[in-house]
Amino acid sequence: METVSREQIALDSEVVSNPTSALRILFADDSASIRWVIQRYLEGLGHSVHVVDDGRQAVEAVRQRAFDVAILDLFMPSMDGGEAAAQIRKHAAATKQPVFIICATSHHVKNLGEQWDETLFDAVLSKPFDGEDLARILAELPHHLEA
Repeated sequence: METVSREQIALDSEVVSNPTSALRILFADDSASIRWVIQRYLEGLGHSVHVVDDGRQAVEAVRQRAFDVAILDLFMPSMDGGEAAAQIRKHAAATKQPVFIICATSHHVKNLGEQWDETLFDAVLSKPFDGEDLARILAELPHHLEA
């Protein structure tokens, strides 16, 4: 298992003292240590979290159960986050079950060129993760889910 330093993932569970209602969150990342830390952090905020290690598994998970949020690493083996987001959007439209999709990437999206399609994602979360940024995005979700 790879080691993740505090500098790589700065998560502050004190950011949200009264979390929003529990969300069903799908988190896809090819790093086992990042999956472990983010899952514990989100569960600590009161959310239900399902983790997978690639885009193909993320799409399969969405086909099997409903999620409010999908956080997808942009670059994963088997199927990247962009392709997974496109398939999740297609499934969500067919089932009329919207999913708020967050892109997680260590790259600046403006530098990705054709690899970046902003229409696939509702928000971008920069790596290394910052607990305040993640908590802020999740706190705004009830407004997006009601729309």
